Amino acid sequence: MALSISSKLGHGLAKVLRIEHPPASLKGANVPPLDAIIDGTYIEEDPTVAEWLLARKPTLEGAWKFFLSLFPFLSWMGKYNMQWFLGDLIAGVTVGTVVVPQGMAYAGLALLPPEYGLYSSFVGVLLYWFFATSKDITIGPVAVMSTLVGNIVTKAQATNPDLSAAEIGSALAVISGCIVFAIGLLRLGFIVDYIPLPAIAAFMTGSALNIAVGQVPGMLGIKGFSNRESTYKVLINTLKHLDRVQLDAAMGLTGLFLLYVVRWVFTSWAPRRYPKWSKTFFFISTLRTAFTMLFYTMISWLANMNRRDDPAFRILGKVPRGFQHLGIPRMNGEIISTFVAELPATVIVLLIEHIAISKSFGRLNNYTINPSQELIAIGFTNIFGPFFGAYPATGSFSRTAIKSKAGVRTPFAGVITAGIVLLAIYALTAVFFYIPQATLSAVIIHAVGDLITPLIHPIEVVIFFAGVIVTVFMNIETGIYVTVAASGAVLLFRIAKARGQFLGAVKVHSIVADQTPQSAPSSSSTKSITDYSQSPLSPQPQPPYTPSLSGKTEILPPGTATPVLSPKVGLVTLETVVSGSFCDATTDNYPRNVFLPIDRRDGTNPNISIVSPYPGIFIYRFSEGLVYSNAGHYTDHLVSKLFKWTKPGPILQQLNESKSMGDRSWNDPGPRKNERPASEGGQAEVDGRPTLKAIILDFSSVNNVDITSVQNLIDVRNQLDRYAAPDKVDWHFAAIRNRWTKRALASAGFGVANEDWMVSGDASGGQRISKVRPVFSVAEIGCGYENRSTRRGRMEQDLEAREGGSLDGCEAEMEEERLVKRRRKVALVSCVARPFFHPDVEGALRSAIHNVEHR
Repeated sequence: MALSISSKLGHGLAKVLRIEHPPASLKGANVPPLDAIIDGTYIEEDPTVAEWLLARKPTLEGAWKFFLSLFPFLSWMGKYNMQWFLGDLIAGVTVGTVVVPQGMAYAGLALLPPEYGLYSSFVGVLLYWFFATSKDITIGPVAVMSTLVGNIVTKAQATNPDLSAAEIGSALAVISGCIVFAIGLLRLGFIVDYIPLPAIAAFMTGSALNIAVGQVPGMLGIKGFSNRESTYKVLINTLKHLDRVQLDAAMGLTGLFLLYVVRWVFTSWAPRRYPKWSKTFFFISTLRTAFTMLFYTMISWLANMNRRDDPAFRILGKVPRGFQHLGIPRMNGEIISTFVAELPATVIVLLIEHIAISKSFGRLNNYTINPSQELIAIGFTNIFGPFFGAYPATGSFSRTAIKSKAGVRTPFAGVITAGIVLLAIYALTAVFFYIPQATLSAVIIHAVGDLITPLIHPIEVVIFFAGVIVTVFMNIETGIYVTVAASGAVLLFRIAKARGQFLGAVKVHSIVADQTPQSAPSSSSTKSITDYSQSPLSPQPQPPYTPSLSGKTEILPPGTATPVLSPKVGLVTLETVVSGSFCDATTDNYPRNVFLPIDRRDGTNPNISIVSPYPGIFIYRFSEGLVYSNAGHYTDHLVSKLFKWTKPGPILQQLNESKSMGDRSWNDPGPRKNERPASEGGQAEVDGRPTLKAIILDFSSVNNVDITSVQNLIDVRNQLDRYAAPDKVDWHFAAIRNRWTKRALASAGFGVANEDWMVSGDASGGQRISKVRPVFSVAEIGCGYENRSTRRGRMEQDLEAREGGSLDGCEAEMEEERLVKRRRKVALVSCVARPFFHPDVEGALRSAIHNVEHR
């Protein structure tokens, strides 16, 4: 039969990689006659490129689902009711009272007039709900993004003084919004997952310190230096110029003190003293910003009502009524070139702050967000916001927390918040004139205080401190790049230096609480689940051996294949103490084998004896994926341990003994003089280590492999075959869950018996078959699990229906066995053509032991 193009390409690649394939006529020749035991066989088809493309072929149904996913509100808007509206009304009004003063304050961080903060607040909450998958998030001006915009404006105006801050902010919002929108539309939201929590925590903490320190001069009324410099410089300059403190400090310091006092009283003290009023206290606490602003605005009005042109302290000034900056944002190459270098930092801030907040509150309130859809919402808001005069906006942590605690029911609450902001834009602008600038600084410091994050995992604390220190001593943009780069470096290092683990076997029982030691079943009275199986395909593994600290095994008794198990490493006893009391075994307490790392780095109880499964058979588990960056590290670790724990095969051992010191290679000088064989004048020493017989690779943590990693396995296979010659090392693979991984390994010759082929019958017309008899894992089909009493009742009903009698005693046992045998039907779990691919480690171990003992 002619080969397909893919087969020809595969064979050509195999020749380049020096992979030997058995003849096509031998496929399945090593399969035993399973029809006598199993009704039919199972052949797993290899995946193909055509199959992969077909699975991703666009369909009308998929296109319609994608369109609906762009507008999540269509799935719940039709079910909107009055109860939901009341929850949204309360939450929307509550957030509205917070976003108005915060928006004007954050506009100052962006070096923009206060009305731009109101515009951004209005557009953010109004447009977001169309695309939202989070009911809690609130989009609008935030401290970090506003500070970043202010830094960009400062740099841009230094080189292009003719550009206004509003033009730069609007163009930045449109460009960054388009980038984020494209990322979301392409469903690439998963890239946010590559920015870990330490990087986000460092970014938030460093930014909070930067913003808070930068607002201190404004809160104290100190002038004469820039608060846009590095954090440490601003702090030093503030301390140097404390003699310049103005009357603004009275409005700022007392305002900050009032904010924290109100917060402590109504979130800590009052709820503990009067718990039934806790909900009321919460809403009072959320209004503390609005109350503080109104209170100090009234004081400012009383102090400055007759001196509007020469106020006693700095005030906000005139805020135009309505949308005075509607129009198409100005964008050209000159404007874009001023901030193109800061675009990555801008996009990162838009992404990580919003996604981190929305995921956190989604988990808190038991729903799941779609990161890609959230990016579409952010992008759309920032693209169309500048048409109303807005600058870049993203999710706000403080306002989102308030919205969640206020009992929001749907994203429609944003429309109500937009109504409150719209009311402020048209009806309250005259009141805003007297707002003290120092009080706005106090509001910002109070808001960013919640962004400071405590220390985290010790291993990742370096990233945390690196990000915070760089942000404090340089700027927010550099801090973002450092934390992201450091996180990526740690990820690559962990992948590249991943080290697998050699596993040993432990026989365990499942137990429940409240049992006396006398009632615990013993190992002799409790049967293993394998004792109930009559299938010849499931041999019981022989007792394992105990490796010594030197890596050598006990010397095998003459004529035995497995050493006798010492009492110290017998079955694990069930006399286990849990919380000071012994535990009770379950009713059907079958022992089972679990495989644990022999180095005990996983924290296993040191009193438990972990034993190697069989002399010369080793189980190796990958801790990470198997790709080009860590394949060499894995295989080096594997080979070094195998050389240490096993002895060479007879051919290599004889060759080494026949070599003189001068004939040896420079990297194999041989044993010391007093350890040389008798033929070289030394004293002979018996090497009690086993020869290498089989390797079991646990692929439970491996999803994909690449050509580099497969080539590494091929090279190791060839190396170990030479080491164990004349025998071949069997390679078993457990828990491979990816069909493409199976195909890649199979193309390299793995998964099938690695033994020599022999001829049955005469030499001329005989059939070539393998010496290996593979062991397959089978599963029962057509019936489920049932306990003994249920099965007995069912059989009695069957007998009564046939004969009108009943069963008891031995007759019931015989009838039970007969019915079980009659109903039992099994099927192969894995492909019959690849007997060395196993569904689990225990199945692989049984197969390896069976093949070793029947060579």
